[in-house]
Amino acid sequence: MSSNIYTSSPVTAHSAIIDKLAITFDVPDFQMQLIAKRLKEVVQEKFGSPCGSPNYRVGAKIWLNEHLVKEKATSSCITVHTQPKHDYHKACRVEWNPSKVSTDDVAFIAFEDVLNTDFALVYDGTVNRIDVAVDVDNVMIDELLFFAPKFQLFENRFKSGLTRYIGGRSGNRYYCCYDKRAQIIEHNTQVNPLHKSEVPEYPRMRIEAVLRPKLWWPECREIPNPFAPLKIRRFNCPTTGDKKECTDLAMVLRLARYEGLNAALAIYDTKRKQRLLRQVLQSQRECDWWDPTTLWTGFEERFLEIDKLINPASQTCGIAVNCN
Repeated sequence: MSSNIYTSSPVTAHSAIIDKLAITFDVPDFQMQLIAKRLKEVVQEKFGSPCGSPNYRVGAKIWLNEHLVKEKATSSCITVHTQPKHDYHKACRVEWNPSKVSTDDVAFIAFEDVLNTDFALVYDGTVNRIDVAVDVDNVMIDELLFFAPKFQLFENRFKSGLTRYIGGRSGNRYYCCYDKRAQIIEHNTQVNPLHKSEVPEYPRMRIEAVLRPKLWWPECREIPNPFAPLKIRRFNCPTTGDKKECTDLAMVLRLARYEGLNAALAIYDTKRKQRLLRQVLQSQRECDWWDPTTLWTGFEERFLEIDKLINPASQTCGIAVNCN
């Protein structure tokens, strides 16, 4: 079993969770006007705050309690927008973090109590964004080599800790890997002591797949595992082999650590690039904790938890897929 280079603690990867969900949906025009009116009222109340959007004219964040309003670092809120600026956007958009806000709160607090709107309307909407995350304990980002075929863009950013982006952030899919422990520490400096999160004693990395599927909600259950193409290796420098091969391999590895493997191989012709890629993947130790198929089972569980409230059929006969 893999362990952290600084301790003997085993590296542990946790099943996937849904970390963000955004759905757009249509309602009759008169209902859209009522929702807009209510959102304008919400921002005047203790549990609400305004929220702008490039695509909608009216928006508000609905907080689970009035104390959270001042805590901009928290994602424990439900964001609703309406009155689209363009005809190609649906009438309303709702976004929340299912790992922080239960779907019950979205359905019964935001929709039923605050907006006086049936949450089942979301079922016929379009999922515009869904973030799926895997937390890994006892490992640091800079210990690892990430490689995703066809993902050319690679970016490192430093804020509360190192964040690594793989793929273009304007695309339909990209990966975001960051220091979750550092993020929790930063979060705790900005919130009420009652809402602080427990800081793990060990390193924790989060690997997040940001997806923009533009699918009907039931279709999202069949989303291909986004982690399957992502290869992860533990860095180690080559010390044997042909001198030139070793030199090229070492140079590629040093550059790949900070610029990404695709960028590191870009200076070589196709034949040489393929050969070096094989050498890189063979020379770097596989991570036994990285099993995308097993980790992805968590997504199915989280999907069904949300589906129980979104899917009207689930409310009368259990999970929709079991209905005749």
